[in-house]
Amino acid sequence: MHEEAPATMTPTPPQAQEQVAPPVPKELADTGLSSALVQDLILKALYDVGARTGDELRQLIKLPFHLLDEQLTDLQQRRLIEVRGAG
Repeated sequence: MHEEAPATMTPTPPQAQEQVAPPVPKELADTGLSSALVQDLILKALYDVGARTGDELRQLIKLPFHLLDEQLTDLQQRRLIEVRGAG
């Protein structure tokens, strides 16, 4: 009887997978997050790392700045944070 050689598995090169980023949310409702949650994240970030620029907060929280700005304004009006101007 004649034995067949075992079949070898050769890895197939990965297909070029197109990575599609989700659309940038225009409003907070588009994220599915509540304003209370985002404000809590902002306050925790400020507490943990101290005063930050808006861009640093954006990078830390991973939301567009225009969404954070709305929340920062609300926190400032409620006197929970102090927003320092540039310069």
